[in-house]
Amino acid sequence: MRIVVVGGGVVGLCTAWAAARAGHSVTLVEQGALPNRRASSHGAHRLIRAPYGSMDGYAAMIPEAYRAWGSLWSDLGRSHYVETGTLALGSTETPGWTAASADQMDRLRIAYRRLSRAQVDAEYPWVLTRPGDWGFHLGSGGVLFASRILEDVAAWLASRATLRPGCVARSVDLEAGLVDTSEGRIAGDAVVVAAGPWVGRLVPDLATMVTPSRQVVAYLDAPPAWRTAWATGPMLLDVGTAGFYAVPPRDGTPLKVGDHRFSLGGDPDVDRDPTPRELQEVAGLARDRLRGFADYRVAGGRTCFYTVEADETFVVHRRGRGVVATGFSGHGFKFGAAVGLRIAAHLDGAAGAEALAEWAAGRA
Repeated sequence: MRIVVVGGGVVGLCTAWAAARAGHSVTLVEQGALPNRRASSHGAHRLIRAPYGSMDGYAAMIPEAYRAWGSLWSDLGRSHYVETGTLALGSTETPGWTAASADQMDRLRIAYRRLSRAQVDAEYPWVLTRPGDWGFHLGSGGVLFASRILEDVAAWLASRATLRPGCVARSVDLEAGLVDTSEGRIAGDAVVVAAGPWVGRLVPDLATMVTPSRQVVAYLDAPPAWRTAWATGPMLLDVGTAGFYAVPPRDGTPLKVGDHRFSLGGDPDVDRDPTPRELQEVAGLARDRLRGFADYRVAGGRTCFYTVEADETFVVHRRGRGVVATGFSGHGFKFGAAVGLRIAAHLDGAAGAEALAEWAAGRA
């Protein structure tokens, strides 16, 4: 088939990879460079981990996500993943996400260690705890080097697909399989729209399904006392109380702190640079969780734009010859390779549109 992919973020690139390796003729249209630094999926790193609050479907999809990344590493000839382990913190006063994740792992029989406050203090002395705190630890989970993945997939596709960076998609006819671009019309037997926060402009009637959300992340320099601990320690999740996550520095990448809450605002064509105040505010989410926080220094940061569905589920919608993939929120990157393989398999007739949509929404 002739497959046209609109969007060069992780979902678009991985769909192009999956379709090309299946023998299809692929054209990928991207408004910026490939990879595009403005893409929501661009950046030093993203997390993949098993605990998922009350969203059992996505927790159950994690093994498939790892298998899909393994297939990609095999094609690329190298891996862009390092395992760090997962440390989640919670409080008995506000059980929330951490308690729900522990219950979830019990239901799904995912092995983990429950930690008392004293155990957290003893094993992770750079973490600051309060009365009533507890946590859990998994040996699994780690860092995906996002921008390196995008760069290598684009390089792999260079000799196996038609790449059209700097080509702006202006409209898409899903029924007919047509994409009007700044360089003319492109026709395909199938069109996949993975345009991130720009999807509403290309498919206006689907715009209400998701909301663009401008997110700021901050990069920190850890104080000398804790640099070794961070360099060898696990990711840190406190999404239920303080509302942040911390990605440990690995292989030259910085320590990252992100806001787990959604802004549900912003324009992806502007508001691209975070202000010093915004960076301080995001870093400050970790103030009560990092011992000696005053000695941490904000070293930079960036913004990205997610598309958020009301229940934070992924949207993969089939219409005519088109598939629209959107709503990946802040947790979609970890499934990028799996989503690409699933969409390509669907276009090959391996699964119906309804089954694909249910899988993407975590309801399979």
